Amino acid sequence: MPCLNISTNVNLDSVDTSSILSEATSTVAKLIGKPEAYVMIVLKGSVPMSFGGTEQPAAYGELVSIGGLNPDVNKKLSAAISGILDSKLQVPPSRFFLKFFDTKASCATNPIICTVFACFTPALDYLNRSFLFHTVSIALVSFLVRFQFWMEWIDLLSLAMSKFLETLIFSFQGNGNAAAHGGVGATLLQLAVPVWLHGKPNKREQCRADAHGKP
Repeated sequence: MPCLNISTNVNLDSVDTSSILSEATSTVAKLIGKPEAYVMIVLKGSVPMSFGGTEQPAAYGELVSIGGLNPDVNKKLSAAISGILDSKLQVPPSRFFLKFFDTKASCATNPIICTVFACFTPALDYLNRSFLFHTVSIALVSFLVRFQFWMEWIDLLSLAMSKFLETLIFSFQGNGNAAAHGGVGATLLQLAVPVWLHGKPNKREQCRADAHGKP
């Protein structure tokens, strides 16, 4: 479903725009090989425009199509559309520029949405790249800052828990009779510290804990 956008600095108030739209529709449909019912033409006049350093009559066009475009077809379309603008708006072919967009064939699964999107794609293309890069950069920096913040809190919590468990173990070991205060509890605390710090106690630490836990 082709869509042709044409902007010109010519005032269209006294121009028969219907004839321009009709001729452009038939020309695009014939050269691309699409039914006229699927062709959309957008014509905008009185657009501030300078070409070659002057504001003499000029025009800029963008043609978007799902397939049907190639170098030979593009050359014929440029000549035909420029001829229409020359005869109807007195825009010389040398002051008309036409840009072509051949969209992906996957759009054929939903041609109505793709046609609407295609008509707006050229206008949005100038904004999307810089805006997308700016948005992604901000999101990435925000994620990294938050990730670092939570990692620092996790490290502080881990350090605090390990110090707390070590303090409890030392308090049990400082008493001459660990069994009187719960030798089993001291043993469990001694096992807990290496588990917290290293994932599991090694054999030497486990043997030392078993020795302290015996009456």
